[in-house]
Order: sequence, then structure tokens, then C-alpha cells
Amino acid sequence: MSSFNPLQILRDQAQCPPTLREGQRGWHVKLLRRSLAASGLYSDQPGPSGRSKREELLDPDTPVGDRYDSALAGLVKKYQKRHGLDADGICGPKTWRRLAGWPERESWKSPGKDALAIADATARGQHHEMVMARQTVLRGEIVRLARQELALQVREKEKNRGPQVERYLRQAEGKPGWAWCAAYCEALLEWACQNLGMPVPFEIGLSCSALVKRAEAQGRIVAPGDEQPGDLWVLKRANRKKEESEYQHVGLIVKVRFEDCDTIEGNTNAAGSSEGDGVYSKARSLSRAKCAVVRVV
Repeated sequence: MSSFNPLQILRDQAQCPPTLREGQRGWHVKLLRRSLAASGLYSDQPGPSGRSKREELLDPDTPVGDRYDSALAGLVKKYQKRHGLDADGICGPKTWRRLAGWPERESWKSPGKDALAIADATARGQHHEMVMARQTVLRGEIVRLARQELALQVREKEKNRGPQVERYLRQAEGKPGWAWCAAYCEALLEWACQNLGMPVPFEIGLSCSALVKRAEAQGRIVAPGDEQPGDLWVLKRANRKKEESEYQHVGLIVKVRFEDCDTIEGNTNAAGSSEGDGVYSKARSLSRAKCAVVRVV
């Protein structure tokens, strides 16, 4: 069995996940399915694939549905009855806290919502301006979290391993030992959205080339001169061989100058390698011959 642990991902969240009910969709629905499986709610009987539903959900490589359907609501009710909670099929704070194993007196913290409320109040009645204000707050929160992680001086204990490195990989549903530059950015984005109670606007994932392809499909590639803090800087592979992917490394832009930028990156080093040992601040060229820039917010 994989060391992938969805309950640890749940405990790593910056705040209590949002209340979920039938008909909703999103990443937190996937987390709920996997957390219920880790808590023993799915059958251990082998299915057509030869594996049980529980084994499939505890395999990070297996796709998971993101819709809160009636079957999932029934499983939530079953879990709630088992643990003495109101069996309404709605996954709210008490159910999330029970899944995470927090005592009643403990909970997640939820910083940052005051800033979001101010942005909404400032732009109330003007939909476009409100959207822009919320995006500005979210970009600021992503950058704040990146600087916070940088201050921790995160370093690997061995290649692509270590408590903080594996925290990023868990958040992005990666496996210990995998390259983690994209997982670091995915974790920052998801934590920022959780802090502000906002949906995650874009899936960064674990592959740099796949993330650029998704960005191209969604119109998220940033034109030269339009870069902003909170965008992703994605490094092109130099002297690429035919069998190699086009992009090899990603970092978060925290400051933009005329032709270059400052980034905070995971899985790099003091020399700026794309396979390093920690979280570092780097100065990077914005030449599109060397990189792509992706807008996630």
C-alpha cells in the first residue's frame, strides 16, 4: 500500500475545508472521498479491477470523482451516525474535524478573510471590480505564504524527501521522492484559497509541461509585459532531446521588473538548479525564449 495518507493532507490544511453538500463539485470533494476511504467507509471487497474501492481511493494515481452525489451523501451519513454526529449527509466543520482527528476544542485557523471582506465591500455592486479585487487579495495571499515558507529555510533531508517537502507533495497528491517544484506551487495556491474561503481557480498539478498545456487550453499564458506577482514562471528545457518534456521547472513570481523577476521556488538551490534541495528566492529572466509565464489567478 502507498504511503499516501489523505487524512494527513486534511490535517495539513490551513483552515477547516468548506461545508460540502449534495450537488457541489471541487477538489475538496475528492479529499472527502479519500478521507472517508482512509477512515474505513468504503468496501474492502475486490471489484472488477481486482482492487477494492478503498484501495483505489487510497492510490494517488487513481482518478477520483469531484461531484458530491447521493452515494457520497449516504456515506457521509453513515460516517456521522458511526461517530455520534447529526446524520444529515452534509460535511460541515464537525464532520471535517472528526475526520481529521481534532479534539473538539481544536480547529483550523482561518486568517485572511478580513482582507477578502474589505475587497468585496469596496467593489460591492460592481461585478468586474469585485472579481478583480478578490483576485488581487488571492495573489497577495499566495505571495505571503511563499515568503512564509521561504523563511522556514526548507531543505531536503535526502533527495526529494523531508517533512516539509512531503507536506507539499501530500497537498498535491504526489508521492514521496517525486520532484516537487510544481507541488510546492500547488500547495501555496490551495492553502491561499483555503485561507480565503475561495475555490481553487486552476490545477497546477505535478508536471511542468502538463501545467503549461492546461494554461494554453484555458487562455492563461501571460504576454510579455503583463506579468504580475502570483503568476508562475515555468522554465523551458535547454537543448531538449526529442523524448524530453519541454518544461522542467516552475516557481512563483513575487516581484516583477522590466525584463526579469524575483521568484520563490521549491526543489531548487543557490545555483538555481531545477533539481535542488530546498526553497529559495531567485532572480529569473522573463525572456520567452527561456520561460513561459502562467496566470493561475
